[in-house]
This record gives sequence, C-alpha cells and structure tokens, in this order.
Amino acid sequence: MLHMIRQIMGDSAFRGMLRGLQKTFYHQTVTTQQVEEYMSQYAHRDLSKIFEQYLRTTRIPVLSYQSNGDIISYRWGNCVKGFNMPVKVYVGGQAEKWITPTDDWQTMRSGTDGQLLGTSAQNVPRPANTAQPTGGRPNPRGPGPGILVVGETAIVPASFPATQKLLRRMGFEVISLDVSELQKAEAGVTCCSILFDAPAGDLSRKIR
Repeated sequence: MLHMIRQIMGDSAFRGMLRGLQKTFYHQTVTTQQVEEYMSQYAHRDLSKIFEQYLRTTRIPVLSYQSNGDIISYRWGNCVKGFNMPVKVYVGGQAEKWITPTDDWQTMRSGTDGQLLGTSAQNVPRPANTAQPTGGRPNPRGPGPGILVVGETAIVPASFPATQKLLRRMGFEVISLDVSELQKAEAGVTCCSILFDAPAGDLSRKIR
C-alpha cells in the first residue's frame, strides 16, 4: 500500500511527507486516523478508500478490463465501495499513463490518451472478455499462483481453487493456505516458506 501511494505521489513528495509526519507528530502518541488524514492532506488527494481497502479488509482488489475493438472497459473488482486507486497502464502501444478506475465500469479508446468515454454502466458495451482466468479469479495479466511443491505434495494459495482442483487431478496432494495478507504485498508461499527434508508422505502431517 505504501509503495503504491509513493507511486501516486512521486518519490520527492513521498519523502517530504515522511519528514513532515516525523516533524508534525514528534514525540506524540497519534491515531491511525491522524496519520491517514495527514497523508491525504499532504498528497492533495483523498486516500481514504485506499486505506479502507488495504487496512480494513482482507480482499485483494482485481483490475478487470475487457476490449471490444478499440473500446476498453475497466473497473476495480473485489473491493470496497468507492475504491478509486489510480494505476499506470500501457494502452495501444503508447507511453504509460495514469487511469483512475473505480468500482463502476469506465470506458476509453485504446488509441487516445486515456480520455474517458463514459462511466455509466448503460454506456458500457458488452465486450468479449479477454481475461484468462487463473485459479478462482480473473487475472488478465497472466501471472498465476506461487506453488510450493515438495515430493507429491503441492502447497497452493486458497484463492486459487481451480488450480488446486487441477493439481489434484494430476495426482498431487494439495494443501490450501490462506495467504491473502501476503498477496497484498505481492508475496506468496514460495517466497515466505521454509524448506526442509522430509518424506513426501509425511509433509502434509508435519505442516498441519
């Protein structure tokens, strides 16, 4: 979350905000609300929905997009009402640009500088879905779950039930783990695990 806010503000402004926090609240006991309000005021942007999403829920926001010719529709899914975190995107081979998706569908032309065509659901065409489902949720960019395999046992994030089902059909014993908090930091079981030597048949019993 802090890395995303730094991207939104820019490095120089973000460092200035950190120095301002230290100076403003020096030797004080402060509340979460005070820090959040200070950051929004310094950034000249309402960051409340970003804080609500990442600090008060376990849901991982998903940027969904669809295309129909040169019309691109996009929105945030699996998020709190009003979630409006900006993101950098590349559209139509152009230089990167910022867009501000919300939980409502918005549309733009792929050959423009990101100008919105409409934000009402009635204005959004029914485009062909270009997303390739990964696990149990849409993931248009393609990266799948991090899977830790030891012997005949696969440890898979709980958010990818379809992947778990596939692995079971392949003969693996599957252990499902809730790593939703780690996924918020773009981490998973493969980068937060300790490997140890054990017979494949003993692994699931030892982990559980």
